[in-house]
Amino acid sequence: MNKKELANKIGISRATLYNRAKAFSIDLNIELTPEQIKSLQTNTPVKKETKVEILHPRTEQLEDEMSNHLDTSSKHYLDTFIHLSTQNEQLSEQINKLFEQLSAKDKQLENKDIQLTSAQKLIDQSQQLQLDLQRQLAQSEQNKSQLLIEKKELSDNLNRNNKSFCQKFFGI
Repeated sequence: MNKKELANKIGISRATLYNRAKAFSIDLNIELTPEQIKSLQTNTPVKKETKVEILHPRTEQLEDEMSNHLDTSSKHYLDTFIHLSTQNEQLSEQINKLFEQLSAKDKQLENKDIQLTSAQKLIDQSQQLQLDLQRQLAQSEQNKSQLLIEKKELSDNLNRNNKSFCQKFFGI
């Protein structure tokens, strides 16, 4: 598929196609993947999934098992470990919430990109209609001028043919 066909397929101009391909480092001279085509269409870079997994130790079970065998200093270390594990869990929950928020923002941005694409299409259509209207107006002006010339010629012919017998006979 050539670049013009690709631009028409995804509903953007060739200039926009080139600009987006350059912005996302997409080579238009090779076969594009569906993800790259979608990226060009929606004006969003190809995304890579990122997932964070934090392992949570089973703190309560460890505490029960170890409390019987530990002395007071070890108990202190265990308490510190438990405290840090709790903080780790809270931080991982916060990270997961932030990723959810980022995901929601990404979806909002995708929707905005779709809206922008639609607006660009409408602007292109409006400009095309304006150009067509200007062409039609120029053509009607040309037709009007041609009709005025023809009217003048007919009027002159009529004036020549409407001379009286004396004017025709004596050449007046």
